[in-house]
Amino acid sequence: MLVAVSAAWSSAADSSAELAEFLVEKNEAARRAIASASYEISYTYRSGGDGEGPRHSVGRAKMLHKGDWRVADVSSVQQFRDKSEKTYARRAVLNDDYAATWHVGTGTAHQRDHESIGSRTKDAKMWLESNFWPHPMRYGFGGVHDTLAERWRDADQHGEDWRITLKPPDHDDAANELYYIEVYRYEQRQDVPSHTYVIDPAKGYLVTRTFSYGADGRIGYVTDVEAGFDEAGGVWFPSRIIERSHPGWPMQGWAALDEAFENVPPELSIEMKHFRANQPLADDLFTLDALGLEGRVFLIRRRLDDEREIHVHRDGQILPQRVEGAIRRGERRLEVITDEMLQPVEETQGAAAEASASGREPSPRPEASSDPPAAAAHGWPARLGWLIALGGLACLAVLAVITGGRNIDWS
Repeated sequence: MLVAVSAAWSSAADSSAELAEFLVEKNEAARRAIASASYEISYTYRSGGDGEGPRHSVGRAKMLHKGDWRVADVSSVQQFRDKSEKTYARRAVLNDDYAATWHVGTGTAHQRDHESIGSRTKDAKMWLESNFWPHPMRYGFGGVHDTLAERWRDADQHGEDWRITLKPPDHDDAANELYYIEVYRYEQRQDVPSHTYVIDPAKGYLVTRTFSYGADGRIGYVTDVEAGFDEAGGVWFPSRIIERSHPGWPMQGWAALDEAFENVPPELSIEMKHFRANQPLADDLFTLDALGLEGRVFLIRRRLDDEREIHVHRDGQILPQRVEGAIRRGERRLEVITDEMLQPVEETQGAAAEASASGREPSPRPEASSDPPAAAAHGWPARLGWLIALGGLACLAVLAVITGGRNIDWS
């Protein structure tokens, strides 16, 4: 296998595997250099499929990340095949203990606990990425579901062969050379890569273009990443992403491919705005509070043992369902206490006398109280049930506030 290696790198390694590892480490170091970031994106998505899903979406999002922690607040307008439109919003959060999502305005949110972010299953990762989509920070450092470092780590498990070539750039700076990492994983065809990642050393070793192929050698999609540089944070980042999809394209050489793409509208276009790297971000920004739950919302929590438990958000607190249920039962008991039961004894007796004078049937009179006159005058017997219920409700509310009401073992 022939591998072209630049003079700048030749002293660092002498094999394709070592070169691949060198490039992956550089790319991962660029990703890790963005210790934290806040930014906004605008995006458009055009579906070429024939399904019932949205044909066209226009959206905006605010995003935060700190290390591997993330928060997203996404809203979009989706247009369907029948030209109908739907406004859609979702929020998501990821930290070391759990991932959680909420489709804004619905009565249910979801939380999945994990031992660590790296220990999540592939299913859990894909579930979360669908709620963070479109997530621009993934594109410059690998793909939608895996970073380049994660893919390299799992290469042996997937039976992948990584081959590196050095080619002149497709655009702009002719003095800069680009590394092409071709990943082969099709057992039936070792002449067709599954993916090709283009790495630009002059732009922080970001992945600036990705090709995906089918087993027949035809291209499924191409993603172009425009790299930006944040002066304050001192880091390179993906500032603009354009993804084009055209299943069935034959591989006809880079020049022919570029010419063909000129006539293909983007399927996905993402533009980064107000990017600020390595600014202080408080840890409490990456909690369930980031979902901004409103009203009464059920939180379905999947624990580490894969068992599920239900919590309820109300009045700014997240409570176990049975605790929230006890509070609701107490509230219902208060509702059945009538105004007449809360009236002083004299008012009740006066109402009965008035009814007798008018010929109406008087309401049943309360039995004579054996309490002292001052107590009877204020209707203590009638209020006793109300006070007991109110006291129980207050105790539960105070307990919820003291404990914080979040993820508590009430057994």
